[in-house]
Order: sequence, then C-alpha cells, then structure tokens
Amino acid sequence: MALLSQWLTNRLIGVRPVGEPETPFYESRILGVKGGVLAMTVPYWKNKGLWPSPGTKLAVTLNPPGQTPLNKPPRDATGDLAPSAAPVDAAPPTDAAVDAAPPAAAPLDPAPPGEIAALAKAGPEDKAGLAKTPEDEPPTFVVEVIERRLKPLPTLVVQIRQDLPLLKALVGRRPCRTLAVTSGKGGTGKTLLSINLAVLLASHGFRIALVDADLGTANVAVSLGLKPQYDLWSVINGRRTLAEIELEGPAGITVIPGGSGLEQLANLTQWQFGKLLGALSNLEGRSDFVIIDTGAGISQNVAAFLRIVREVVLVTHLEPAALLDAYAVIKTMAGQEMRPRFNFLYNRVINPLEVETSFANFQVTAQQFLKTKVEFLGFIPEDPNVLRSVRQQKPLVLTFPRSPASKSLAQIAESLVVAGFHTDRLG
Repeated sequence: MALLSQWLTNRLIGVRPVGEPETPFYESRILGVKGGVLAMTVPYWKNKGLWPSPGTKLAVTLNPPGQTPLNKPPRDATGDLAPSAAPVDAAPPTDAAVDAAPPAAAPLDPAPPGEIAALAKAGPEDKAGLAKTPEDEPPTFVVEVIERRLKPLPTLVVQIRQDLPLLKALVGRRPCRTLAVTSGKGGTGKTLLSINLAVLLASHGFRIALVDADLGTANVAVSLGLKPQYDLWSVINGRRTLAEIELEGPAGITVIPGGSGLEQLANLTQWQFGKLLGALSNLEGRSDFVIIDTGAGISQNVAAFLRIVREVVLVTHLEPAALLDAYAVIKTMAGQEMRPRFNFLYNRVINPLEVETSFANFQVTAQQFLKTKVEFLGFIPEDPNVLRSVRQQKPLVLTFPRSPASKSLAQIAESLVVAGFHTDRLG
C-alpha cells in the first residue's frame, strides 16, 4: 500500500454520487491513502461543492473527463433530491452540523489476498463495488463516505469498496509535481527562488504554473512586471474563474497572481481554502510542475498549503534566527500523518564552507527530535546582480544568466528534476 500511496497522493480525481451517470464528475484531490481508506478534498465544480453524509457511496474516476456544464444536483431513485448530498449551492456546514451528523462507520480492513484475487476474476455482476460505467466514460471505482472533516480543510474520508488491483490498473502515469517554496521568516528570497526556478524549468521544456500563494502580501506579479486585473480573491468569491485571472510570464510560464493588502485573503476559512484548492487543481492537468510560492512563517494558510504538497523547498539564511524559524516550520509539520519531503536551501551565502557544517547540524537535530528527514538542495551565493534584476522586474536567470547566483539556480533546478526522476523510478 505504500507504493499505491506514493502514486496516488495529490492526484486529481473525479467524484460523483453512484447511480447518477447524467451528473458530471466533481473535481477533488487525494490527500492520502492508508490501507483501504482514502482522504480527499471536498469535491468542487465551478464554485459549487458536494458535502455527502457518512454512508453515501461515490463513484470515483482517476481520469476525470473534460469540463462540462453541471446539469442538475444528484437525485435518488424516486427522482427527489438525494438526502446524502447537500445542494450544490448550500452554505458551508458548521462544526456543530458536522458533529451532529451520524457517527462514521469504522474503517474496514483491506480484503485478504484471496478475496482480492476472487474479485479480480469475478464477472461484472459479482463485483458489487464496481460502478457501471457507459462505454464513452472512463472507468470508475466505488468508495463509501465514512467521515467528514472541516479542519484543516473540508475533507472526506472514504472507504474503497472494491479490489485494489483494479485501482492500481487505473493509476496511469504519475501526475504533475506540486511543490511549495516557503520560509520560516520573511526576506529569505523564496519569491526570487520560485520565479527563477519556474523560468529555468520552462526553458527546458516543462509546462510550469507559478502560484502566488503569499496571500495578502503577494508580489510575484510585481516582481515580473505584470499588472493583473484580477487575483485569487476573485476566484474564491466566485467572480472569476482561474482561467480568467491567469497571466503569461517569461519563458511561457503560467502565473496565478495572489492578492495584496486584503485581510480576507490573509485569513481564509477552511471552507474558503478548500474552494481555492479545488480551483488550483485545474492546473495539474496541463502542467508538469506547479510551484506554489507561499507566505513566510507558520500561519494557518501556509500550513494548509504545506499539507497538500509532496515536496517543500525551505529557504533560509545562515543566521541562527533564520535557522530557528526554519526548524519551527518543520516542527509544525512533523506531527502530520502525510509529511512532505523537505528540501533545504541556503540563500545569500558568503562563505560556502559554513553551509556544510550548518546543514549537518540541522539535519541531525531534525532527525533526532522531529524524526524528519531533510534533504540538502543547494545554496545561492551573495550576488549584487540579484538586486539589479529585482529593480528591473525581470528574472535573474534571464537578465544575468552567467552570474554566480544564476549558475547556482541552474544547478538547483537540475537537482530538483533529477530527484523527481529517481522518486518516480523507486516508487
């Protein structure tokens, strides 16, 4: 199951009530796989969501179809609105409402090997968990909702109701890589890293989406000399779609501008964050990398983004205060069941010899006290050309490609690609 978890986590999927083939698939994302249980974000479709109660059976496809208009809400066999699914335009449920819901059934243990083999050989009429799918639609498997959670974001915990070999067969190719660039404190250069990594990867033929998720104090668009008319807040409040706020950046990267100076963005509710995540999931089907430039520190928004990615680039300085703040970020995530892979990067390094000693001490401390492995990604030397490129509002790797910092960034980008290749092969 560890192998299945590596392949499926963060995958974009399609979800709809069982027995409703006329209803389009809602988009969701798998957050984790453990045994026969999946955790997924609440399904969304064009700013509308499903909130099915425990016991509801859902059809899930790992190859969601293209976007089609939402026809009508799910209905039961009598034609009435299905009681297990909230109306798509219903208000977000409160914690009290969730607590009042019927108690969730205990997760079932995965079927023993003999039972799985029998299911794999059984005919369609014998596979009770297999949803009937028209020939023009992708194959689906059935899950049952066993729990609903509002925190840290609206999530459904579901039980897989059919054999896992079929699930493995539906996996297909590994989805795009989603990584977050973050830091324990401001001023470490994470936005500089995000922009230049995006441009470098795009110049090598990768399809790149750069999301400015420094909500409330976003500056990616400004750093690139772009002037967005709309931002992520326009998507969250339903006034614009994600496609309507996208900008084209240098080297053909797709830029998703964040909002600046908005208190609402800086303090999203769990439900609003789930809505934002559902919109951002659209990027994965047309990107090889989604790079999320988060805010600094360990705010609720930052922690929520770190929970949904598999890779984190943690940018820091050699100063003790910066290292302590970086350690606090890892400590915040250490208690999570699904931990991202942490890649450590030093910026504005004057003496490279100090980097090796500093990282060795940090790595030992994180492993000993937090039981968390930290990988060394590299360092960026102090370079006056960085400030010059910032003033020109252009990426460093395009304005000063032969500068020391640009050469280091090129090595860092190559290291990220190579690390992902080995992860795919080992997975």
